Amino acid sequence: MKKTGTFYILLILKDLQFLAENSFTELPFNKIPFTLTREQIIQYAEKVKDDSNGIFITAKVECDTDRFTEYRDSDSAENLTEFGRFSQAITETINSSLSDKIKLEDVFGKDFRNEDCAEVKTIIDEEMYFFKRRMEIFLETHSREIIPPDFLKTDAEEYQEPKNFTDEEVRQQIEKTLAEEAISAERIKDETKKVNTVEEAVDYLIEKDLSLGNLNHVKNISCAARLDFLKGDSDFHFGLGMYLRNIFFYGNDNQEFYKDLENYKSHIFFNHGEFGEGIIYDLLWRKLNHCITTRENKEKINEIREQLKTETNADSLWISDIKIMMLSYNFSNEEIEKYLDLERKSDHDKGNFYEFYYQQKAVLARLNDDEKETFEMLKQDYFNVRKIMDKLTNTR
Repeated sequence: MKKTGTFYILLILKDLQFLAENSFTELPFNKIPFTLTREQIIQYAEKVKDDSNGIFITAKVECDTDRFTEYRDSDSAENLTEFGRFSQAITETINSSLSDKIKLEDVFGKDFRNEDCAEVKTIIDEEMYFFKRRMEIFLETHSREIIPPDFLKTDAEEYQEPKNFTDEEVRQQIEKTLAEEAISAERIKDETKKVNTVEEAVDYLIEKDLSLGNLNHVKNISCAARLDFLKGDSDFHFGLGMYLRNIFFYGNDNQEFYKDLENYKSHIFFNHGEFGEGIIYDLLWRKLNHCITTRENKEKINEIREQLKTETNADSLWISDIKIMMLSYNFSNEEIEKYLDLERKSDHDKGNFYEFYYQQKAVLARLNDDEKETFEMLKQDYFNVRKIMDKLTNTR
């Protein structure tokens, strides 16, 4: 693990604007006040806010220690004291050795209704969205992807204006593309009309149809995305789901296929989709991730269903549905109990709903110890920025 050095800085609006323009990966040469501890920068922020009507933001700066030392020694930058302002030499040294984004932590000011507040809130809102997506993508991918600092930024230098075409050239290109797609669609439909079972449909997708890239994309989706009760698997309906509807359902009157589809409906806990495409998707995901429900868990599910025949309490029914769903995806009893404990805590502490919600997603993601540590860091990054927005708006 890389060694990091940490500094804490105090920002005003123009500093914040500079950081936003640079995806929070570069400090301005602006003699920004810094300390080596969080407590010191908070004390300094409390002091300066009383002498000004401005808004002040504290932030954490983490540097790769080896790169920081290497750059400092080669450039003869002065050593840092415990408190002061960054010189240009030190700023260059830090910018060359940042290990991640500069992360906002808290906000200070006497009046959050001044003219700077709207601009500050716009920047904070964008950062809040970034850290939310960073945490969610980490949980929702088996690869535990951590998006880079400039993930949401369009790189203007790489953008190229499209070539100018005449109306006739555009028309010809459209007709050519539509003709090619029609031929491909007709060929695929001729093959999928012969598919008689869900198993055959999935085998067709794996062996003949989907590219390796598409298969890996589906395989990389974690249960934290598949079983998210707030937003569901957001890529499904207008992504692969639409494709499955096109090739297996539209214009297909194969009754043998539809009969087999019916056999799955009472056993699938994922969204069935408009016509049943969710059933095909679920089995595809399970095969790619070796997550076919075990015989032992099928027996447990049947036992719970027998008990549900006489159950009338809504809360008990909801808890049983969660158990059945998680058993279906081969979660352990310990994982199920942990998820349900968070469910109960969320019910009794609505003010911390999102804390429990993301902890539940972490259970579904099946993180190892190192990944749990990373998740806690990503979650803290998000909630720090969310806390700033809370203070600025007083509405959350």
